[in-house]
This record gives sequence, structure tokens and C-alpha cells, in this order.
Amino acid sequence: MSRVLKFVWLCIVWLLCVPVQNVQAASKVESLDDLNKLILDMVMAQEDTRSIVLGGSLSADNISDKIRMSIFNDYSDVGSYRSTNDDDKVILCLNLKPGTCYLAACYQPQMIRKMSGVQRTAFAEFKNRVKSFNIKGLSVAEKVMMVQDDLRARRIPDRGARRKSISGTIKADDFTMFLTRNVAADDVCSDYMQMMLNALGIPCRNTDDCCRGTNLVQVENGAWYRLDVNEPGFFVDEKDNSGRSRVSRGNDQYPATPDVCDIVINQHDSVEEFWEAAQEAFKEGEKKYSARIDKYPGEKEFRNSYDTFIAEGGTVEIATMHLIEKKGRKIFTCVEFTQESATAVDKKASGKKKSKGKLKNKFKKLNKG
Repeated sequence: MSRVLKFVWLCIVWLLCVPVQNVQAASKVESLDDLNKLILDMVMAQEDTRSIVLGGSLSADNISDKIRMSIFNDYSDVGSYRSTNDDDKVILCLNLKPGTCYLAACYQPQMIRKMSGVQRTAFAEFKNRVKSFNIKGLSVAEKVMMVQDDLRARRIPDRGARRKSISGTIKADDFTMFLTRNVAADDVCSDYMQMMLNALGIPCRNTDDCCRGTNLVQVENGAWYRLDVNEPGFFVDEKDNSGRSRVSRGNDQYPATPDVCDIVINQHDSVEEFWEAAQEAFKEGEKKYSARIDKYPGEKEFRNSYDTFIAEGGTVEIATMHLIEKKGRKIFTCVEFTQESATAVDKKASGKKKSKGKLKNKFKKLNKG
């Protein structure tokens, strides 16, 4: 076979093989849980469409309602389906939110190759924040509060100037704008909260209603609480006269919140009050102390306040401080103590005094001799 014929033959074989490689077997979906798993799989693969075979409790008659009840709204602006010639098969269509590419890249590093230069810069920032919040020893509620307050402290409200240019020429989506310029409207902040908490392995739902910026988050005990991107803390749903949530309006796609919030958050007006309380927790053998400070001075000033507290007689020993950089109102702060107990610190201090006394007496005896 001549080289030309051989080349033509290889091209024909390649053209025949490409469609086969791109065709993905239809996924069988028999329940709402299956549908949710499929949506997550599409998010991680950054796929807009997926062929699915309906079975079990799903059918062509109820697939539209099931999509509405699914988690599609957490990751997609639009969730719909297209019918096929086969009654048991449909094409699921999602308009994935821009922030999903950063979440996918956290779990699937190969997805970075599909990003633009601006997106790669934004992802580096996203990844750094995930690392800074993923602190061993902190509870889910404490991590949520750190993410929440960091968002409030760094955010510049979007006053209609969306789709601003980056580097003068390149246009970026709103989510990328927040990561690179800190400019964001409430609905973008709600998307950010969900993607960031999901990247930290914390269950979070996007319940944004009319661009107000709301989420649902699940803490260690299994309870779900509502978050507001503009207000710190954990909230429960207000109920109407029939006992239905005013926010969810009886929509069963969202988990219900408890009647009251049982998450206890220490509150202090100033850093001075914080260090006094931290001192007591240290003496009692606690491993850390956390609280919201009403007048938080910023990271540098907070560290300086610790030095001042120690200079004035404080004995609390700090191993790590988890701080928000910018100053603000009602900012959550956490400090971890050294592994050495407060009792051991007191003994060491008294031992130093005793040793100093012995040397002083010995020096007197030498003078007498």
C-alpha cells in the first residue's frame, strides 16, 4: 500500500472512531437520589447535557417535577430536558453556573486545562481560600462563620457595574469578578458561599430568592440552618400560620430548619474582652477559644492586642490565630492554645522565680566568703 493510500485509510479510520469515542452510554436514573448523583457527576465533568434512561419512580410524565425538586438549582441557572424518540429516554440539559468550574477543579485537577488564563488566576485564589479555611480542629459551624465573615469583609458591593473588564480587555463572568476584584451582587455571593463550603466538604444548598443571597448549611448534628450573605450568624425559617416556612413556601426540595437555633456563639464588644475570656478558657484546659468581636480591628491590630495583653500580665499561650484580614463589625475570630496546659505554664513560671531566688542566695554566700 502506497504512503498516500495508507494516510487516507488512517484518516478514514480516525473519522469513524471519533464519534464512537464521544458517544456516552445513557445513564439509568430510577429515583430523585439517582438524579441528584447524576447532576453532581455532570458538574464534576462540566457537562451541559447527559442522556438518561428513566426507570423506577421516574417517567416522562413526572421528570419535569423531579428536576424541579432536584439539586439542579444549586449548580445550574436552568434545568430542563429534551424528549427523544424513545419514551424511556430523555436528554437532561443544565446551564451550569460559572462557579462550578472552580468547584470541579478542586476535585478534578485535570479540569484546569479547560480554563482560560483569567479563570486560572481566579482558581488559584479560590484554592488558596479553601486551604486557609480548611483548618483541622475547627467545627463545621466555625468554618462556616470564617467563610461568611471573610466574604463580608472583602466584598465590594456591585452597584450595577457588572461584567467589568480584567486586564483592560478580557471580560469575565460575575463569579470570576468576585475572585479577582471582590465585586459581587448578593446572588453571586450566595453562589460563592455554596461552592466554597462544598469545596470544604460541607453540605450547602443555594436557596437564593430574588437575588437576596441566601443559603442552607448543614452542621455536625445534621441540622440545617439558613445563611444570609449580608448578616452574620445562623437563622431558622419563619413559619406562617399553617406551620410552613415563609422562605421555602412549602417547597419540599429544601430541608427544614429547626424551630430554634442551638448554635452558641460567644460575643464580645472588644478585643480586650476577647482576651480576658480566652485567658479563662486557657486556664480551664480548653484547646481553643472562638468568638465574634463587635469591633474587630483587623488582623495586624488584633495580633498587637495580644502582645499588649501579655505585657500587662496575661499568660495565655497561643499556637495559632485564625483571623480575618480586614477590620469590621461582628467578625468571627478563633485562637488555638499551645498543647501545654495552663497549670504547667504556672508551674514553669513559679519554677523560674524559685531558681532565680536560689542563684541570688548563692551569690550572697560567695560575697561573704
